[in-house]
Amino acid sequence: MRKDYILHLVSWYPSQEDEFDGDFIQRHIHCIPNSHVVVHAQQSTLNKKHHTQHQNGKTNADEYIQYFKGTLKFLNPVMQMYYQLRLCRRVIKKEGKPRLIHVHVALYAGFVGFWLSLKYNIPLVMTEHSTLYTSQETSLKTKIKRWIGIALLNRADIMLPVSNQLNDKIKLSRKSTKSKVIHNVVSPSFFSSKIGNTKDVLRCIHVSSLDERHKNISGMIDAFEQFQKLNIAFHWTIVGNYNLDATRIKLEQSAMHAENYTLLGPLSHSELACVMSDHDVFVLFSNKENFPCVLLEAQASGLRLIATDVGGVSEILSGDDILVDKADIQGVVLGLIKVSEEDLHEEKREVIRSQAWAKYSSQAIGKDIFSIYKDMI
Repeated sequence: MRKDYILHLVSWYPSQEDEFDGDFIQRHIHCIPNSHVVVHAQQSTLNKKHHTQHQNGKTNADEYIQYFKGTLKFLNPVMQMYYQLRLCRRVIKKEGKPRLIHVHVALYAGFVGFWLSLKYNIPLVMTEHSTLYTSQETSLKTKIKRWIGIALLNRADIMLPVSNQLNDKIKLSRKSTKSKVIHNVVSPSFFSSKIGNTKDVLRCIHVSSLDERHKNISGMIDAFEQFQKLNIAFHWTIVGNYNLDATRIKLEQSAMHAENYTLLGPLSHSELACVMSDHDVFVLFSNKENFPCVLLEAQASGLRLIATDVGGVSEILSGDDILVDKADIQGVVLGLIKVSEEDLHEEKREVIRSQAWAKYSSQAIGKDIFSIYKDMI
């Protein structure tokens, strides 16, 4: 039995179903210098049989994922909690009682974490990433989920939101619950990739799920259409994990010249780091965000940022970056013009990278989380 480990209960996590889902949570866990056990329950569409996957990719974390068959949609969260709790009992029987429980995203792993912390009298930490608390959606379903999520976060001994804005939105009502902002982690490959040489063409990039409602892909295409009319030499690279066909159709139906853009599918972190570092500016035109890792990765690659003022985005941008209002197409165009007129030399980009290293490297974030653990166990 393991004498000293942290039990992580995750609501999102990379799996056979989706290798990108919650990868930022995985990076958080891997950067902490402790022994860890990760437990996740995931609805399976690829394999209809119930099965458990255990993996340890030469890291400090043993990862257990329970796959279960889907049922009625509204029952899936209940099934997720049931199978996660059942798997936790097996893990604790095998490994012994953990020193601390760390929940990542309150809905729905927070229920399991709260129950186990009461049962075994173990300190409870909760990290929150969700845009649920910062969005302006007012539907009854959203209000109920928001209320439940905040109630769960109030049961933690300490809450670790990933942005100051998220920290402000989640109102802690229990005096015993503290909060400390711990930002997301950037993969080391982004800091080590070679920064590309300055070119005559402004090199722009966007990386996301390409979800229209969330990322406003159509609005971004409109902005680049207007920029294209100015006859400033540029190339726009779009990288997406999902919704590639829909984005391709939007691009082909637009006035964009085919030689001015490239659409790429999913890339690994190392592949994306190489692509990112060969560009000049990252453009994000989202309708909502929390603390997007992709902007941190862009800074680690030495890129300038043009992004909408949503969620915690303003906390990420530096003095030279360009913040625009949501849906402000003209603001994006003016931002592109401004960046195109600047000298984006290698020394300036290395400064951007070094600033990102101090705030978002695995060493910096791991040290912050480890200090919190030491105070609790």
